[in-house]
Amino acid sequence: MTNTRRSTSSLIVHEQPKSPISEKFRGIRSNIMFANPDSAVQSIVITSEAPGAGKSTIAANLAVAYAQAGYKTLIVDGDMRKPTQHYILICQIMKAYQVYC
Repeated sequence: MTNTRRSTSSLIVHEQPKSPISEKFRGIRSNIMFANPDSAVQSIVITSEAPGAGKSTIAANLAVAYAQAGYKTLIVDGDMRKPTQHYILICQIMKAYQVYC
């Protein structure tokens, strides 16, 4: 299985927007937004010390959840050893959210 095939199946918020997992990502988005209602969140960092913990998958799905709600979203893949966002966020899929690669 290629990285592209494996990674696109990780983007569940886009592929299955009515699934329970997609709803959880929208819930995380709402919790972040309402954590400090006096000021808008400017940046979010997803991190872990363990490889393969799902950081890239979580970041991509959370970004799609924000984009679906109409927020401008930018992902910076800071993984210098094994970047994967370019596999997950394939430009053909993301045109609906006005993502530029």
